[in-house]
Amino acid sequence: MRPIVLTERKTVNFMGAELLAAKANDEKIYVGVGWVCNGIGFNKAQKDRQVQNIQDDLVLKQGCFKFEAGVFDPHNEVLAIELDFLPLWLAKISITPAMQKETPWLARALVEYQLKVKDVLVEAFLSKPPQSIEDLIIMQAQSMKEIRENQEKFIQNQLQQEKKLEVVSHRIDNLDTVNIEGDLQQRLNSVIRRYAFHEGIKIQDAWKHFDRSYNKAFKTNLTACRNNYSTRHCLKTLSRPQYLSITNQLQDALRVADKMINRVSVTNSRG
Repeated sequence: MRPIVLTERKTVNFMGAELLAAKANDEKIYVGVGWVCNGIGFNKAQKDRQVQNIQDDLVLKQGCFKFEAGVFDPHNEVLAIELDFLPLWLAKISITPAMQKETPWLARALVEYQLKVKDVLVEAFLSKPPQSIEDLIIMQAQSMKEIRENQEKFIQNQLQQEKKLEVVSHRIDNLDTVNIEGDLQQRLNSVIRRYAFHEGIKIQDAWKHFDRSYNKAFKTNLTACRNNYSTRHCLKTLSRPQYLSITNQLQDALRVADKMINRVSVTNSRG
């Protein structure tokens, strides 16, 4: 068997995380196991367990390879898994009721990885550039069409939110009386205002606290994701609640905000 030599290395973005993958002289694509674990949101103990599970599994160990430091990663030894074995490995990770209850964001991320990550990596390495000016024109036209469709969806969504704002009573002076069944964007704004009031800080500083908590909980960069979305869809302004609503992340955002306000309440009661 000839030695594995990496011929092409790429950092592939998926769900706000960066995955390190490489193509080798055997025409196979390998992805770093640690990067996948980090992207899903596993802690160090969970990641170490998955690395060991792959090497112990009768089938999976046939599709993994340990690269020395300086080969796959400039500084570290890396266990990588062949792309064909990636879905099998992820399918072997059980989404337990405890995971769904205690870390729902982790369960959701794992499902996305199980269903989509292989296709994203394949596309990153196997997609071919257009061969003619006609191809470029077609691609540009398709891109413009998608942008227009997304803008129309965004405008419709905003109109619906504005209609809701007209009928929902928004009382900043008594934020504890916000209806928990009301608009999710309003609820998120309300919780952040309450947090700012209890902490004695400005609203914009409270949002920065939220960003840090959200990024830590979901292993992401909310500001970068929001800015990238605005750029892709040619949007001049896009608030956090609007972005979280469009990307179906409001429920998770509210859990983070609720934990922030709960921590403040506990601290104040102890004081």
